[in-house]
Amino acid sequence: MASPLERIPLHLRAGSILPLGPVLQSTAEATGEVIDLYIVPGRDGAFDLYEDNGLDYAYEKGGSSVIRLTWDDKRSLLRLAARRGRFDGMLKTRRFRLHRVGPGQPPLQSPSRQELVYVGHGTEVRLA
Repeated sequence: MASPLERIPLHLRAGSILPLGPVLQSTAEATGEVIDLYIVPGRDGAFDLYEDNGLDYAYEKGGSSVIRLTWDDKRSLLRLAARRGRFDGMLKTRRFRLHRVGPGQPPLQSPSRQELVYVGHGTEVRLA
């Protein structure tokens, strides 16, 4: 596939889970907007989504959280484990847009999209 100079090609391995958020100049600008999760089918995969407040060194004393994401390819199932940890200013709910990326399809133009509101408890979503 041709790639113009103004667009960098992105190669994703089967089973990848790629989180993308809004473009920020600084972590101080983070508003907790939606996070897009791009899932590449073809094999099982996993990713740990790490967050902290991004403003100080509280993470050095445990001020952070992790959400384990796993992709079950045979069942087309994305699992989000219960959130581990906490930090000051942490959002109680997190909105995710889920995109299943197809072969040869530009990931950021993925038509396959579902939304999920995550409240910190384990949950699973079947992607069409």
